[in-house]
Amino acid sequence: MRAYTMRDVMEIVGMPRTAVMSLVAAGVVAPTRGDRGEYRFSFRDLVVLRTAQALRQSNISAGRIRRSLLRSQSLAHGRPTSAMSLRAEGNDVIARAHGAEWVADSGQMRLALGDPAADDGVVSPLQASAKDAYDAYEAARQHEAHQRVAEAESAYRNAIRLDPSLHAAWLDLSALLCDQGHCAEALQVLADARAQFPSSTALLFNLGLALEDSGDDDAAMQSYHDCLALDPQNADAHFNLGRLYDLAGRSQQALRHYSRYRVLTR
Repeated sequence: MRAYTMRDVMEIVGMPRTAVMSLVAAGVVAPTRGDRGEYRFSFRDLVVLRTAQALRQSNISAGRIRRSLLRSQSLAHGRPTSAMSLRAEGNDVIARAHGAEWVADSGQMRLALGDPAADDGVVSPLQASAKDAYDAYEAARQHEAHQRVAEAESAYRNAIRLDPSLHAAWLDLSALLCDQGHCAEALQVLADARAQFPSSTALLFNLGLALEDSGDDDAAMQSYHDCLALDPQNADAHFNLGRLYDLAGRSQQALRHYSRYRVLTR
């Protein structure tokens, strides 16, 4: 069975390392350890973390997300967690499974109305399409590793079609298109991806690269600044800003970003 690294999790789920680690510490997910002590996450862990990320984007507090995920796992009434969905409703997290609904962090049951088979919440954690999307994404990475560019692009697009919340597929597709010189297509992919993930620093960084490749250095600098507004410790964004300021003859600004880059990469 495939094991995912912390880097994989951050790219695929779009969740910062600190948020992942808080859920590991709380026991919401229990990754194993590799030979060098690194975390190794299962597919089930990815599903749970994607659920947590969707709830984060609905402005549910971190503490409530942890409590809700832990409580909902214990209150699934013997059903597999793949049968459960979670959604944000005001300040509450509502769990749903086979027509039953309950407030996830308290366990208080609710009357579920409508089609009991419907998963109409914010999160549908484990559907066949989600697994198919991961498989398509893995196929795309394999195609790209073997220089099968057309096949890789097609597989990335298929992964996104199957699961638009698959952050890494958007990210890697945009990078692939940039590498092939298809800047206009990359910019469109990134615009669509930003609508899905407005706080993704990785997408903002890729946007900066695509804008550079398209010759719009001013817009690229703004994208790197937007990236740093969300993540001031992004060393690569500091370096690229330093380089662009250097090219523009703005040596003082370039030196400031180069200096910050050196501090962060010591």
